[in-house]
Order: sequence, then structure tokens, then C-alpha cells
Amino acid sequence: MLFKYDTKYSENVAELRQRLSGLYYLTCSMDSFLPVADSVFSFFEIHESYMPAAGDEASRFQELRKVLIRRIEELIDKDTEKLMWVLYRIDVSEQKVKEALAANTSANHAEVIADLIIARQIEKVKTRAEHSSGAPDWSFDV
Repeated sequence: MLFKYDTKYSENVAELRQRLSGLYYLTCSMDSFLPVADSVFSFFEIHESYMPAAGDEASRFQELRKVLIRRIEELIDKDTEKLMWVLYRIDVSEQKVKEALAANTSANHAEVIADLIIARQIEKVKTRAEHSSGAPDWSFDV
């Protein structure tokens, strides 16, 4: 097991999983995919050739999620320390990860972590869009 956690139930985590069921991605603005994908690909050192190019916003997020899940599985197996460092840099707290894994004991750990990462990156994009004045600056994670 990747993380040690208690079995305390968290309503916030259950709500997060429900939002990330696929419909949540549809609530993103049309400008959300590229900054989210760029940031995820940069942090996880995923080659740009894996970037989903075709399809609507929801299908592109689903493809991004699949690529991210594969990369997280690789890091779980080979470099857990790097995974923890990336989660820290992206600002996904260890406590949130523990709660999400505890609330979703039957789910694949990489899927749960990928959902948390994508949700956090979408949250950052939305926050910056709400508080920006003028042209967007997508260099916020570098």
C-alpha cells in the first residue's frame, strides 16, 4: 500500500469523487484543457506526443487522465519519493490523498490520485481566471 491512512470517512472526498465522475470536466471553460495538460505534462515529465489533440473538452480530459494514471502507476512502482514531491509541488496535500484513498478502498490508487491532481489543476486555472486582469498567464506552475 502506498499510503498509511485511517478509515475516517470524509464527505468532502466522497463529493470530490462524485464530481470527478466525468461530468465535472464538462463544467470547465473551453480554455481549461491546455493549461491543465501543460502543467501536468511538465510536472510528470510526460512527452508532449501523448497530449490528447482531438475531440471535445471532456474526451480530452479523459485521455489526459488515462495518460496521467499510467505515469502515476509507474511512479508508485519505481519512484514514490518523486510522486510525493510532485504532489507537494502541485499542492495536493498528503492528507487529501490519504482521505481519498480511505474513502475509495476499492478504487485504483493511481486513479484516485490522478483525479485529485486534475481537480487541483482545474481549480488553479479557474482561480487565476477569476482574479486575472487581462491576458491569462499560464506559467503559474513552473
